Amino acid sequence: MYIETQYILDQFTTNFIENMSGPIIIYGTGLNTQRLLEKNNDDRIVGLMDDKKTGQVLWGKKVLSYEEVAKIKDVIIVIIARNAVINVIYRRIESFCKENEIPVFNIHGKDLSKKQKEDETLPCFLLKEEELRKKIEEHDIVSFDIFDTLLMRKILRPRDIFEVMNHELGIREYDFCKERIEAEDSFEKGYNPNIYEIYECIGKKLDIQKKEVWELLESEIETEKSFLTKRVKMCEIFRWAIQQGKEVYLISDMYFTREILEDILKSFDICDYKDIFISCEYRKTKQEGLFDIYKGAVSGNSSSKKGKKYLHIGDNFFSDIVAAQYAGIEAYQIYSAGEMLESGIYSKSLQHCKTLEDNIVLASFAERAFNNPFQNCEKNGKLILEKTEDIIGIFIAPIIYKYVIWLMQKVQEEKCDLLVFPSRDGYIIQQIFYKIKAKNPDFFMPEDVYLYTSRRSAMIASVENEEDIQEIKNFIFVSGKAELLKERFGISNAEDQAVSDAFLVKKCKEEKKTYKAYLEQAGLYQKNKIAFMDFVAMGTVQAAMEKILGKELIGFYFLRRVAEDSKLKNMKCHSLYQPAGDFQIEANIYRFYYFLESIITSYEPTFWGISESGEKLFYEEKRQEEVMVLLQKIHEEILRYCDEMLCLLPKIELMTGPVDVYDGLLGYFSADYSVLENDEISKLINIDEFMGKIVTDLNR
Repeated sequence: MYIETQYILDQFTTNFIENMSGPIIIYGTGLNTQRLLEKNNDDRIVGLMDDKKTGQVLWGKKVLSYEEVAKIKDVIIVIIARNAVINVIYRRIESFCKENEIPVFNIHGKDLSKKQKEDETLPCFLLKEEELRKKIEEHDIVSFDIFDTLLMRKILRPRDIFEVMNHELGIREYDFCKERIEAEDSFEKGYNPNIYEIYECIGKKLDIQKKEVWELLESEIETEKSFLTKRVKMCEIFRWAIQQGKEVYLISDMYFTREILEDILKSFDICDYKDIFISCEYRKTKQEGLFDIYKGAVSGNSSSKKGKKYLHIGDNFFSDIVAAQYAGIEAYQIYSAGEMLESGIYSKSLQHCKTLEDNIVLASFAERAFNNPFQNCEKNGKLILEKTEDIIGIFIAPIIYKYVIWLMQKVQEEKCDLLVFPSRDGYIIQQIFYKIKAKNPDFFMPEDVYLYTSRRSAMIASVENEEDIQEIKNFIFVSGKAELLKERFGISNAEDQAVSDAFLVKKCKEEKKTYKAYLEQAGLYQKNKIAFMDFVAMGTVQAAMEKILGKELIGFYFLRRVAEDSKLKNMKCHSLYQPAGDFQIEANIYRFYYFLESIITSYEPTFWGISESGEKLFYEEKRQEEVMVLLQKIHEEILRYCDEMLCLLPKIELMTGPVDVYDGLLGYFSADYSVLENDEISKLINIDEFMGKIVTDLNR
C-alpha cells in the first residue's frame, strides 16, 4: 500500500471512526478517497461531496448535493485533499457549512470552522535557512528531491504542460492532453513507466507513425524545459552541501530517463552530485521503496558507510518526508512555491483561477513570490517588499501585459486600419505591443503610430467657438485663474487675464492649423477606422480628436469611466474593465491608476502642442533625474515579464480569460496584503498639468 494511503487511512480511523460519533461526509473524490473507501467503507460514511460529480455513485457512496447534506442531522464533513488546497476548498463551502452549523475537518482532525488564531503562524512560513544548513552539517549523506525543490515549473498543475502542448499542436484528430494523461495512467499499478514507454503507448493507441510520436515526445521535453526555473536559494544550498564535503544524491519520482533529466539539470548548472535515483529507472516511487534502493546502493557492503547519517530534503509531505522516514532517513521538508501560494494570504486568488491562462499567470506569481522557501514574509505569507523589480514583476506587470493582449484582440475584432498609441501613456504599451506582435506574426495587426497628444493639445485644437472655450475653462483645475490661463491657453502675462473668449477662440484656431498638419503627417486623415488606446479616462481626448479629424474613433481603455456628458457617453469605446462611475468601481485598477500612470509614462514631459514651425512643444519637466533612472528600471522589468509570458504562452489566441486574476494580483500591492520596505518606488510622481496637480501617494 502507498505510504500516503496508509497515512490517510490511519488518520481517518483515529480521528473520526474511533474518536467521533455521527454521520460523516467526505469532501473530495480523488484517488485517496477511493483508496480509503476500498479499505474502510464504514456505514457512518453516508456520502461524498464534489460540485462537479453531484448525483454520481462512486465506490458505493453517493455524491450528495448541498440540499441533501443540509438534511442530515449531526453530520460532519472531512476534506480529503492536499494540505495546500484545504483552505481553498473550505472557503468554497464555508458559508453553506456555517449556515447549516456543519463542522468541517481536515484529515488530521483539525476543525476548520474555528478561526485561526491571529498569532498562529502557518508552518510553510516558519522555515529558516540557517536551520537547514545546520541539519546538513549534522549529516554525512544528503539527498535532494528535484522538482519543486531544486527546480520548479511555472505551472500550478503538471497537466498544464500537456494543455499548453495541446494548443501549440493545433487542430488534430485527437485531444493530446487527454491521451497523454490516459497513457501514463494505463500501466499496471506499481509499474512506473518512462517517457519513451508512455509515448509508445500513445502511438499504438492512436495508430500514428513513429516520426509523429517522436516529435510529440521531443515537444513535451522542450515545453517542460521552457516552464522550468531554478529555486535559486535551494540550488545555493545544494552547492554548499557539496562544498562541505557531503555526499550528495538526487532522488526523483519522474518519467524522464536519466539521460533527459541529467541534460536538464546540467542546463541549470546542477551537477557534481554522486548519483541520481529516478522512479522510472528503478520502477518504484519513493513511497514504494525507492529510498530503500537508494540507501542500499549508497551503503552497499562498505564498512565506511556504517554509522553514517542520512538526510533527505524535499517538498512533498508523503513522498519526501514520510517515505524517507519509513526508510530510516531523517527528512527536512521545504515547501513548494505553489503550496506557499495555496496556504497563505494570497490563496483567495485561486478562486478566480479558471483557465490555463489564469493557471500560468498565478504560477508565475508564485514563482516570483516564493521561489525562495525561506522568503522574508509575515506569518500568513504576506510578502515584505524590498526590491522595486519584485514590486513591478509580481503585482504590476501582469495587468499591463493583460491589457495589451486584450487591446490587440479587440483591435483585430474591430478590423481597425490604424492603431494610435498616444503620448505619454502609450509609450511602454507600444513596446509591449511590438514584442507580442513579433511572437504572433500570423495575428493580423494594422499599422500603428505613436502620436503626440494630450488633453491640453487635443481640446485646444478642437475649439470652434466660445462655447468650446468655456468647456475648457470649466474643466476642473485645482489652482487659480492665472495658472489656468497659463497651463491651458499659454497666457502667462497678468494683464492678459481679462482677454475675451473671442480672442481665445482665434488663438486656439491658429494652434489647430499646426496640429492638424501634424495629424496629417502622422497618417490619421488617410485612415478610416482608427483605434485609439487610453488608460483610465472618460474619453475627453478621444472626443476632441474626433472633432478635429471629423471622424469617429474607437476607444480601447484599461477602464472607461462613465461620464454624464452625452457626447462622451455615446462614443464608441471598449474597456478591459466593466465601465463604471467614480463611485461604482470596486476594481483595484481604480485604486492604483494614478500610480500606474506614473509607471507607463514616457521619458518626455507632457505634450503641449505644435509650434508654427512644426516643432513639438512640451510642458516643463518636473521629474528628477533619479526618477527617470527608476522609470527605466521599471520599464525593463515590465518588458522582462512580457518576455517570460511570451515564452510560456506565446499564442495571443489563448489569452481570452477575464481580468479577475490580474486585478487580484494588483490588489495584493495594498498594505493589507504586502509590507512595503522600499523607499525608491514612492519617488514616482504623476503630473497632471491640465488639472493642475501632482500625485505622489501610492494609495496603498
